[in-house]
Amino acid sequence: MTGLVLTGGRVACPLTGEVTVRDLVLRDGRISDDATGLPRRDISGRMVIAGLVNAHTHGHANLNKGVADLWPLEFSLTSGGWMAAGRDAQMVYDSTLLGAWDMLSKGVTAVYDLAVGMPAPNPEHLAAVAQAYADAGLRAVIAPMVADIGFADSIPGLLGALPPEIAATMTGAPQDAEALLTKIDAGMQLPLPGGISWGLAPTIPHQCSETFLKGATDLARRRGWRQHMHGCRPRWRGSSGVAHPSTGWKSWACWGRISPSVTRSGWPGAISPRWRGTARRLRISRPRTNALARVSRR
Repeated sequence: MTGLVLTGGRVACPLTGEVTVRDLVLRDGRISDDATGLPRRDISGRMVIAGLVNAHTHGHANLNKGVADLWPLEFSLTSGGWMAAGRDAQMVYDSTLLGAWDMLSKGVTAVYDLAVGMPAPNPEHLAAVAQAYADAGLRAVIAPMVADIGFADSIPGLLGALPPEIAATMTGAPQDAEALLTKIDAGMQLPLPGGISWGLAPTIPHQCSETFLKGATDLARRRGWRQHMHGCRPRWRGSSGVAHPSTGWKSWACWGRISPSVTRSGWPGAISPRWRGTARRLRISRPRTNALARVSRR
């Protein structure tokens, strides 16, 4: 049996909004009314708040801070590969743990991590992410980012505008969506530490085919995983003059794939009035502020 009594602190109640000076008893990881036999710690002058939730983060990006600033989406997508390349499981663990410590210092106790995993996740790296959060004491949903369309193939006209020898290095044979989903499923059959659960993140609409998106949603439902997708709209969509299929949020809604276990990250102000009701219902998050989104407690 473990526990602690925090005395003299200002306790903010998330249900009423009231802040009062009172003792707070923690026993076996839960708030209790039984302080018998527990050590006491004076926290006068400090405030106790409910743990915060970071509803959208990327543990692999913690070692990249300062590398880029205010990049448009296209720069981030095309450069993400080399910024996180060449890492072994230990470096993945270290990057995730560094971010976990940073979040804990700011009051975050639960996190939704979209770990890099394209086109399919590395099981050893996923295990390292899970262990890092468990060692830090955070609850976490780990949702590997997956996709069946490469960056260069997702931008209409890009490959045709490049010299053939360069274009050849940026593309490859099309992914078989069903085979890729089978590989993703197999790579996520890992035992997880307590407080850690799986999600699945088809990374962004224009890098996912319709077949892949539908299959990923069905896989997540079968496995009981949460789902998360970036909802940013690339700048070229409105200026390239090239038709591109819509396989994003509207499609998910039309397919009946939206549910309380689904989170979309994006900018509410950029969503058309027709879809703002859906945005409010699903508590769409703003990645730059890591605002609270739909993350259910275990």
